[in-house]
Amino acid sequence: MWVTVRLTVSQGRINSHMLRFLNLISIYVLLLACARQGAIPNPDRFPPHLLNATSVNRTQVNLRFDEELGADALLPNTFFITSPLDTAEIRFITVDPGDRTTYNLLTSPLLDVTYQISALVFDRNDNASLIKASFKASTRQDTTGPSVLAYPDLPQTRFPYAVKFQFSEPVDTGRRIRVLSAPLAMPENLVSKWDPTLTRLTVECSDTFLRGYPFYAVLLAGSRDFAGNRETMGLSVFVYSDTSLELTELRGDIRTSSGGAAYGALLLFLTSDSLLALTQSDTSGLFQVTLHAADQLSVTAYFDPDSDYWFDEKTSVVISSLADTIHLKTQPLLAPIDVDQIFQAFR
Repeated sequence: MWVTVRLTVSQGRINSHMLRFLNLISIYVLLLACARQGAIPNPDRFPPHLLNATSVNRTQVNLRFDEELGADALLPNTFFITSPLDTAEIRFITVDPGDRTTYNLLTSPLLDVTYQISALVFDRNDNASLIKASFKASTRQDTTGPSVLAYPDLPQTRFPYAVKFQFSEPVDTGRRIRVLSAPLAMPENLVSKWDPTLTRLTVECSDTFLRGYPFYAVLLAGSRDFAGNRETMGLSVFVYSDTSLELTELRGDIRTSSGGAAYGALLLFLTSDSLLALTQSDTSGLFQVTLHAADQLSVTAYFDPDSDYWFDEKTSVVISSLADTIHLKTQPLLAPIDVDQIFQAFR
């Protein structure tokens, strides 16, 4: 629909104020006409273009576009990677944390050949584009496991608690990943979720019964990247929100039955059969934990040398008071015990 606005001035000159007024009337009439026809069309009518496809290593291909894609671009069946010899399996797609126009395709191991990639992609305004490109697969092996940091950096925080584990690369969430917490919260009030890049795991605790207690979370070693490399140490986090709590430090070391350092051992601190806290030992078998004061405390430690969530050695000790340092030594179990079996006793 076209609208013509004809303005005729018979005599004299129109001053600047009148001219602005007449221009505003013209714009108003034009917008009114568009409104009657429907909403103003989306100005973005250009489809996305693939700028380059790069094989980072044998299990990752990066695609960089000239704009962000729609949510459907994160579905593995959107893209096809083929060669005369095989068709690659796309296991997961993530958005690059540093550039939201770059998408990381995590694949099965590629062969040392040239591959073709094709897809029908949409941008965020549903403009479609059929992309096709070729790339030479990298022969570089990814042999480095993911590293991990924990947040918040300082233990004093707000309730509800939100503990974040930040990985150096995407983690294969299809594999078993275990995060343990204490005190035990109601399942509906303890939520774990991954961000779209698969590099950040957030554990949120909103159980109001735990508001006045310190909260502990342990990421067990064993998380793997998409090349199968394993994170070998895990990480423990301690936070609290009640500044009136009487907290004290407990330190110690833990050795295996053969006398070596029990690295990454899981330590549980209990009062009257209730799980109070937990932590992990470091690469030297040393540990340090901040605890709420208790009259009597028992400590149980488990050692998992293979990081497969099956523990092969165990030890327990009762502490009448929180000594400065304790020394522990694990002994072989008759049969390995799964981490879920350990925590089943507290539920």
